[in-house]
Amino acid sequence: MKKVGIITFHCADNFGAVLQVYALQEKVRQLGFEVEVIDFKPDRILDSYSLFPNIIRTYKKRGFIRTVKHSIFKIKHFKKNYLRKKNFNNFRNEHLNKTKTSFSTSSDLHKFKPNFNYYITGSDQVWNPDFFKEIGETYFLDFAPDDAVKISYAASIAKHVDEDEAKVFKKNLKRFDYISIREKSHIDFISQFTNKNVMVTLDPTLLLSKKDWLKIASNRKSLFKYILVYDLVKNPLIIETANKVAQFLNCKIVSYSSRKGYLNWHSSFYSNNPTEFLGLIDNAEFIITSSFHGTAFSIIFNKPFYTVPHPTRGNRMKDLLNELGLAERLIENHNDIQKINVNHSINYEQINEKLLELKRTSNLFIEEALGISR
Repeated sequence: MKKVGIITFHCADNFGAVLQVYALQEKVRQLGFEVEVIDFKPDRILDSYSLFPNIIRTYKKRGFIRTVKHSIFKIKHFKKNYLRKKNFNNFRNEHLNKTKTSFSTSSDLHKFKPNFNYYITGSDQVWNPDFFKEIGETYFLDFAPDDAVKISYAASIAKHVDEDEAKVFKKNLKRFDYISIREKSHIDFISQFTNKNVMVTLDPTLLLSKKDWLKIASNRKSLFKYILVYDLVKNPLIIETANKVAQFLNCKIVSYSSRKGYLNWHSSFYSNNPTEFLGLIDNAEFIITSSFHGTAFSIIFNKPFYTVPHPTRGNRMKDLLNELGLAERLIENHNDIQKINVNHSINYEQINEKLLELKRTSNLFIEEALGISR
């Protein structure tokens, strides 16, 4: 059986990060391959989720006052962050087939390189210059042997690339056999460095069905009706939208953040295991989200929802909703809140057909890249 290695941000304690790599792992496994997630855990990623502040590194980047504030914040939230880390590690150990060897640096991977027939980088912001300037070119598969097939799946750049940063793409992309990215807006930029056809593919979470996700979702039923609020940023529009929907439906609010002005607030799911997060999605009466993956899972589970776009990463959510004909589920200003109608159901039969067509294109890319003939 041929072996596939996936490298991405699987070590981030973030619902989207771990569930997207699980989805890609499962999609490739379903195609008949042996799959491992390369256990690459650079400090640049781990620091964001560490229980204790790295005083020296933080001081160099942020200065004295911000280092003190950061340290106080870490101490104040130690208990919930400890529980989150424990739950995410449990998920990774149970559901991700990681390599037996862990790698902390790019040189580790070059020295003890894992051996696969196919290497996949992505999904997530694996080509964001902010990362490769600190981590190195690992996520460009620079450690993979020349004779292995190198693939990017829904790799994201996420920002403008300057002239010096573009040299990294020019150097590395010529080694890739198959390239797909996340943002349509970067096709022209990527295409100038390769003679390969550059495609836009779906986030891996959307490749699996609701049935697939329910296999790992917690099936613990709630004793009360609730709306789920996946609020990654503080935004008055989210609070106002959630309170209005909760009042209409006579529901409690379960949110990612702490209370933040929510009426009839019950609890936070910040520290939950990703399997519990999936269970919360499945059992929610309604979902309000500023997260792409909150939007994606609302659609996968055929839930009524509204998306309040993230202020800096909102285009991805808008693109998905526009492609599926769900633009009316966007809340972008107070006028949109006045138009909220919880009785206006979503025609998921039609939406699922559109999603199926998008999945077909992404599945074809994966099958071709992995040498599967139809």
